Amino acid sequence: MTGGAAGPVRVAVVGCGAIGSLYAAHLARVPGVEVWAVDPWAKHVDAMEARGLRVTGLADFVAQVHARTDGGQSVGRVCTDPRLRQQVDRLVTEAVAVCERAGIVLTRPPLEAVDEAIAEAFEHKPSMLQDVLARRDTEIDVLNGGICAEGRRLGAPTPAAADRSSTSRPSRPRAAHSSCRRTRTVPPRAVYSR
Repeated sequence: MTGGAAGPVRVAVVGCGAIGSLYAAHLARVPGVEVWAVDPWAKHVDAMEARGLRVTGLADFVAQVHARTDGGQSVGRVCTDPRLRQQVDRLVTEAVAVCERAGIVLTRPPLEAVDEAIAEAFEHKPSMLQDVLARRDTEIDVLNGGICAEGRRLGAPTPAAADRSSTSRPSRPRAAHSSCRRTRTVPPRAVYSR
């Protein structure tokens, strides 16, 4: 979960079957909360994205959520999806700004490298994605956390890197090593119908 004065609180609900969908739908009704429903079933994800999540029983409502498949997308698919590419571009822009403030001269424009990866490795699933899918620890805290720490030291804001560092964790508890802001997840109260 991330958020603060800079924007909405973002909550990812991983696994949106019956119970996960209840959590996602009820959380989506909380003002200032942006819910991302993640599920491997593509038809379900498409329906949630198009029509929202419908809850019936004691409560009867439709909640709008952002829905995605399990995140198992290749480099090319991430970088050619307009919404995801916007996030990639924000991350690159922040990293370049930190490099410029630190006096680091890049050998080539990073967005050129992204375009090359799309052309040469469209279906490649990076090792970090493989780690996430296998629920292993990733290097996201080192990579994005390092950008955050250096940005803070140099006075370069890094909100996208901070969001990535705190939301791209495996869904099991683990030690946090991030230099970015820390967040904690608070389970919501769900209304169940019988």
